[in-house]
Order: sequence, then C-alpha cells, then structure tokens
Amino acid sequence: MKIIAGGGFGNIYQIDDNTVIKAIHTETSCAEAKREFLKQQKIYDSFQKLKHINFSGGKTAKSRLLKLVQKYIVVSRPISFIRMPVTLDNINYSCAFTMTKLNGIPLSILSRLDDKLLSEFDNEYFNAVGKDFQLLGHLSFNTTITGVVGIDVDQKISEHNPARGYFIAEDSKILKNLRRNHDLKLSDDDIKQIIGFVYGFIFSDAHIVPLDIEIALGITKRNFVINVLDFGMTFDMIDMDNNTKSSTTEPYFEINESNVSSHDKYENYLNKMFDNISIDLYGDITDDAYVKAGFDEAVRLSKQLSFSLINIHKESITNTDPSKLIFSECNTNVSILNIEPNDIKTISVSIPNSLHMIFVSHGLAIIHLLGVNIALGIGESLIVKNDYKIENVNSDELKMYVIANNNC
Repeated sequence: MKIIAGGGFGNIYQIDDNTVIKAIHTETSCAEAKREFLKQQKIYDSFQKLKHINFSGGKTAKSRLLKLVQKYIVVSRPISFIRMPVTLDNINYSCAFTMTKLNGIPLSILSRLDDKLLSEFDNEYFNAVGKDFQLLGHLSFNTTITGVVGIDVDQKISEHNPARGYFIAEDSKILKNLRRNHDLKLSDDDIKQIIGFVYGFIFSDAHIVPLDIEIALGITKRNFVINVLDFGMTFDMIDMDNNTKSSTTEPYFEINESNVSSHDKYENYLNKMFDNISIDLYGDITDDAYVKAGFDEAVRLSKQLSFSLINIHKESITNTDPSKLIFSECNTNVSILNIEPNDIKTISVSIPNSLHMIFVSHGLAIIHLLGVNIALGIGESLIVKNDYKIENVNSDELKMYVIANNNC
C-alpha cells in the first residue's frame, strides 16, 4: 500500500487498482470527514443520474456541453466510512473512508512535457513509485500556479511530503502538447465551460455550495477524464448537519437562519457563492463568460431534470377516496400525516422504484422537492419519486394522506 496524495487532513493510500482509502490524522477531524463522505455521496449521485439520462429531443439534446460533461466528468464513488482508528504503513490514523480510485496523469507523460518535473522529486522516492505513478492534473485556470506542488511547497516530493497534484494553467504548453501528441480533444474554452457546469450542477442538483472543490484532468486506458473531488469545504443547503462551522461557512449558516423567503435564500446563497468561487483556483464565474455559460446551462438543466424525473402529477381530486388512489401492480400502503402549524416534516422515498402520492385533505401544504416549492391545497395531489419535505404554512393543522406505492 502506498501514499498517492496528501494534505492537511492526512493521506490517501491506494489499496488496489480500483480503490483508495482517505486516512484522517486527528479525532477532531473525523466528524468533518464523515460530513464530507455524505456530501460526496450526494454529488456522486447527481452526476450518476446525469450520466444515465437519455435526452430524446428539445434544447437539451442539442447541447454539446452536456455531451462533454457526460463523457468526461468522473466523481469518486464513496464506499464505506471507518469510524475507528486504523494503522497504515505503521502510521496511526483516527478514522478513514474508502472510495473508488480516480485516474491522474502518469509521470511517464508529465516528465516528457515538463523537463523540470523530476528535479522536484526526491530521487529515492521517485525510483520507488516509478513512472507509472499518477498525479492529478489540477485545471487551475484562475491562477498562475503551475507544476507539481507538495504539502510543503518548499520541499521536494517524497514519502513524507506527498504531492497535492500537478497544476495546469490556462493556455499552458502541457495542454497544447496533450492535444498534439495524446489526442486530448478539449479546448481551453471547453474546459472552462465544464468547470462552470460542475459548479452549477453541484449547486442546483445536489443543493451543495461548492466552496472549495478540486477539478483535475486524468487519463484512463480509453480516454481523458475530468475528476471532481475533495468535498470537505462545501455547504449542504438542505441538511445542516452535514456542515462544519468555520469562517468560510459562517455566512452560509446566517443565510440559512435568515427570515426570508426560499427564493431570497436561494439568491443569497448564489451571490455569496459567486464571491467565493471567483477567487477559486479553477474558474471565475463572475468575469469569465465561458465559466458563467457552463454554470447557467447546469442550472437550467437541473431545473428541467427536476420536473422530468419527479413525474409531477398535480390535479384536483376532491371527490376521490384517497384509499383508492393506487397504481396497478404495486404494493400500496396508505398513511395519514397530521402536521402542526409552521412545522416541517421530511419524508424519505427509501425503496427503489417506489412512488409517493401526497393528497391534501385539510389545509395548505408547501412541498419542498429538489429545489422546487409546490403548493398543494385541499383535494390536490402530487406524485413524487424523490425525498421531499412537507411544510404547513397555515395557522390550522394540515392533514394529508401519503400513499406509498412500492415496486412500481
């Protein structure tokens, strides 16, 4: 087992060809690592959903950017969280989590493109890892940082000073050479649009503010990939328990706690995120038209997916007996919800291939679903396939039927 990357948190070890383990140094960092693990799962699910959707027509089908994202973007799949001390290569860690391995760029390629690269490595360490060793090619288009960077920038890359990655600036000779000699088909403008799309889709579909993620080029046996990783410094707009308080996230907690409408909260999150990301390494949303275009397309697409995936079915069924609202060939269970004024309940659609029909028999409900707020009055219903929240915005009790149809 060998260290393939490191940071202030600890180190990342390669377990086998397909799996890595992120090992955390201190006990105090383990709760934060668990939050990162959960947010990574949400972001992974969002991009998996995107990869497996076929668009048959309309504006979305014509989007070249969407096709590039489906082809190139990779998010590591979280596998398991280990909430106990682990020892790796005689180093003690407080906890760890496993995930699928991401592909970087082999030293055999980078060393041919950068004649100073090998001098940045400790000789003994370089001989030990070999030229097949991979570095993530960070697409640092919003900075002048280039070349390999270690945890300690003043020291050579070694076993005790792992590399953070290889940083590639816009209009660099590295990218030009990869296009000329290794069949990279992405232009700088393509990459900037993809970076913007990544920010926008994480924000709009996973409902997570991507404050400080990493976006890095890699190579597989078949193709180049763009990896999206490192979700510790993000903010979950839905589940506050997934967030860690810091000077960076404090303004987002304040937005969440503010007494404003959902729309205003969304706009406040958006504006604050633009301020933060515009000084990020990868892309400036406010000043770069290509990054902004990618972001805007992701937001538009996410809204379109929300409506197409949840299969919204809202109609007046005042005279219908809710107990008879079933779907053929489904296992059906009817439950009654009584929600007190100004209360919110979270409902999980936990069984695959299941549907929930929500039917309001008394009161007014606001359904919070995938970033969309839907009002339901007496006698109205909604069919959903995703987890949702029900809010009673009236002074009276809200009474609803939830008809769960499983294995549809």
